[in-house]
Parts: sequence; structure tokens; C-alpha cells
Amino acid sequence: MDSGQDLAKKLICNGHNLVLTGQGGTGKTYTIKSCFEQLTLLGKCVQLTCYTGIACRQYPSSIGATTLHRFCGLEDGRHNNNDLLNLISFDERFINTKCRITKTDVLIIDEVSMVSKKIFEQVEFICRKIKNPALYFGGIQVVLSGDFFQLPPIRDELYGDFGHYCFESNFFIYLFPHRINLSKIYRQSETSLSNAVSELEKGEPSEETNQFIKSLNRDIEIPDGEPVVKLFSRNLDVDFFNCDKLETLNEYPLHCFPSKDEGDHF
Repeated sequence: MDSGQDLAKKLICNGHNLVLTGQGGTGKTYTIKSCFEQLTLLGKCVQLTCYTGIACRQYPSSIGATTLHRFCGLEDGRHNNNDLLNLISFDERFINTKCRITKTDVLIIDEVSMVSKKIFEQVEFICRKIKNPALYFGGIQVVLSGDFFQLPPIRDELYGDFGHYCFESNFFIYLFPHRINLSKIYRQSETSLSNAVSELEKGEPSEETNQFIKSLNRDIEIPDGEPVVKLFSRNLDVDFFNCDKLETLNEYPLHCFPSKDEGDHF
């Protein structure tokens, strides 16, 4: 471990709340795994959460990483604080959620850049009300990890989430006095590429970075009729492209397959 990783691990294992940031490839995941193992050896009940299910898969199954929404029973974000608290407190469908929160000593939230202020404050509210009303997060030690220059929070105005960053919460600075930014990149050794990524995510590309990007410009020869994967930055563009392609399949009639679902009302 480098000095930044080592300091982060010491602070975390000594019970401090901490924000761990850094560009992709600086070893945030490695540090979190190491801290999880050490905290577990110390007898702590550690819950490692990520904002997406895909991110959970970067951790071994033995860690039992889960989404933040599942950990705290947030579902799709439709519940306000008091309604969610009532569900977790009295609804038998949320008994496992209540048990998880009650037992947790350390909560790790990975991909924290995607966690909105609304979600962050709702998790804090639920943990505090369920575990210990006198303390933030109910006294649970909280470790945040991610890169705020990468994916931002997702807006969901239908449920009153306007995509504000979690660090905009009034208690964020007070609750996380320790903030460590890892800077040494381990994932790859090409300096031009790592510098370009760092500058581009900040929106401040230097002339050297612009020239490096231009040097990558080249024509790609594609044989006629060869299928090509299309990449789009927005779901709307994907939907339009797929719709256009489906409309070209006139020789194949459209079929509708109705379904009938049965099961418990849950």
C-alpha cells in the first residue's frame, strides 16, 4: 500500500468516518477490500454497499456486497422519510432491512458520486431512527469511496430527487473531517493517457492532452455488411436507433405475447 492507502486504512480501522477519492486505477477498491478484511478481524459487522449491482460484482462473494438501496430498504425512492421509517419499523417485509441496520457497525458506500443528497440524507435518517436517534447514522461508522469527477447523481424529479451531490448536505463536512485523495495510478503506466483522463474529467485539458487526443484520430476500415456495435451517451439515442432498426424488419410480423402472473401479493 502507498502512503495514502495506508493512512486511509489506519483511520478507518481506528473508527473514523472517511471519504476516499481518487481517479480510476488509484487503488480505492483495493483499499476498501483491505479495510473490510481488517475490520472483520476486529469483530466489526461491516456492510459494504455500492450504488449499482454491477459495482458490487467487483468484490468477492465472501464480502457480500449489496446495493445501498437494498441495505436501507429504499426500493425505487418513492417513499418519504417517515413512510419508509414506518415500513422498516412495522412491516414484516422489511424485517431483514431493520436487522441489517441494527447490527451494522461500519457502513461502506462505494460509487458515492452517484449517491444524491436526497438518498444520502434518507439513509442517514433511517439509520439514525432505527439504531440510535441521538447520533448521525445512528452511530454507525461511515466510509465513502468514489470519484466525484465521474458519474454524477441520477435525477428523479418524480420522487423529489434533483440530483444534488451528497456533499451538499449540511452535515457532510462535519461528519467527514477525514478526506483522502489517492493520486498514484496503478491500473496502467502510460503517463499521457492517465494525465489526459485526469484533465478531461476536470474539464481542463492542456494543450498536451489535446494533441494526445488528436494523435489517436484514425479511420477504421469496416468490411461491407459487417455488423458494428454502436455506442451512445444517452438512452434516448439508443431508443431511437433501436426503433429505426426494428422498423426495417418489415418481413417479420410483430407478435405480442401476453402473460399472466401469479403469486403472493408481496
